[in-house]
Amino acid sequence: MLEIRNEIERWRADGVETVAAALLVDMQGSGVRLPGALFAVAADGRIAGSVSGGCIEPGLIEEASALLDDQDHAERPGAAPVRLLRYDQSGGRLLSRLAPCSESVDLALFPLDLEQYAQLGALIDSGHQALFTLALDGEAAGSQRVTALDAIGGASAAAPPSEAARSAIVETSAGREFRYHLRPPLQLVIVGGSHIAQHLARLAGELGMAVSVVDPRPRFLTAARFADPVRRFQSHAPRAFEQLALDDRCAVCALSHDDKIDDAGLIAALQRGAWYIGALGSRATHAERCARLAEAGIDDRALRRIHAPIGLSMAAVTPAEIALSILSQIIAEYRQHQPKR
Repeated sequence: MLEIRNEIERWRADGVETVAAALLVDMQGSGVRLPGALFAVAADGRIAGSVSGGCIEPGLIEEASALLDDQDHAERPGAAPVRLLRYDQSGGRLLSRLAPCSESVDLALFPLDLEQYAQLGALIDSGHQALFTLALDGEAAGSQRVTALDAIGGASAAAPPSEAARSAIVETSAGREFRYHLRPPLQLVIVGGSHIAQHLARLAGELGMAVSVVDPRPRFLTAARFADPVRRFQSHAPRAFEQLALDDRCAVCALSHDDKIDDAGLIAALQRGAWYIGALGSRATHAERCARLAEAGIDDRALRRIHAPIGLSMAAVTPAEIALSILSQIIAEYRQHQPKR
């Protein structure tokens, strides 16, 4: 849902005040996107996001344009604040635009509340889990509400067991609501501001991860090498990890290829329970590393948690290719714990 946040912020900076949003609220069968996916059309015609692999969006542009036109003529009889669209195989008017990989796709088309959307992004940025709610029918149809989940009952909500479980259509006394559970992005901490780290930070940022780079060497940690929003910590890993409050929600990659820097980062990552830990180096290099870490008191079970040589085996050669292999392995590990369905 927040994948298109930067684009919508740019639209608003350019003076766009009205945006039609198509939200995927339910589906049957397989599909490229899951409920919670968002496609937006600005009043000036610009588009962002997706709710399918690309087969539905052309028709949605027409639907969104009609909705925006109705918003410009609010007095028009029959104008609805939210329109429910189904793409299926029933022979209805949307049949020709059916997503070929799904049995049916249900969408809600509505004017996006830009203030609520901005509030949603701010909550996630501040480390909160959040609930986005859209009223699908009833007197409040089309209204949107954002709630910090850890503000309910004073405790953080448990993470859903899968991506598909993050959404639900709920019957209430006021009508149906679509609810979507959002969490802060994955945290990636890179130890060592190497050339590989530069590519990894950029790629991970494009995937929506929150990236931090830790390195005691100032020349490897300049803003020219790691631009905002990457966070930079000029210190050794243990101190930086304290500042980051690194825990089991974080992934750590040791990429300096300097024993003094990487070893301290790996020990601290293991002690703090990072859910993914990887280290650059050959098998022989890693065997020597494990011997050093064992002398430092790290047991065999913990050592086996370190992915080394880091990254998926894809014969990567260049720094960019190695970074891609690392990020691919992180995603593969993450999806074992947080599957699509």
